[in-house]
Amino acid sequence: MKRHLSRLLRGFAFVVSLAASSCSDDRDRADEHAVWHVLAEEQPGALFSVTGTAADDVWVVGADRGDEAGPTILHFDGQAWELHDTGVPFADLVWVHAFEAGPVYVGGTGGLVMRYDGGSFDRLETPSEQDVWGIWGAVPDDVWVVGGDPNVGMGFIWRDRGEGLEAVDLPAEVPSPSAWYKVWGTGREDV
Repeated sequence: MKRHLSRLLRGFAFVVSLAASSCSDDRDRADEHAVWHVLAEEQPGALFSVTGTAADDVWVVGADRGDEAGPTILHFDGQAWELHDTGVPFADLVWVHAFEAGPVYVGGTGGLVMRYDGGSFDRLETPSEQDVWGIWGAVPDDVWVVGGDPNVGMGFIWRDRGEGLEAVDLPAEVPSPSAWYKVWGTGREDV
């Protein structure tokens, strides 16, 4: 099913809205001058998530490319797109979170979480093989990962404080859905 869905979505274009840089301080005025640009078309897999720290540091992740080459990971350096290899065949990536000056975290199906710090994507050991749906961190040594599978039960929350991913236990009065789909915060103490 995942492969079929990936193939159906391959023809979709990836589009990002860029506001005129001369109006970046005035949001109302910038919206008046917003221009849509097609940045990539006919990608080898569906694209699911985009993040960036600057106009010359944009990351996009997506579905398995269907050729045993693994999931789609693209990086834009302000001039060109580079396709990165993960070394993990048959996986879909659904979320990416980048920190200014690195690292970059990606997550997806089968409990896959990988970290990129300028050289290659390294697979992290995870507490389970449930799908990852969201990643966020205020700083690189305090990263939150959420996900789950509606077909098998409880959602999960993991945290990496630089020592590896560990399951987070929630208080009994906080009901857990079958999956947590996104995580975000304003700082270490507000997630």
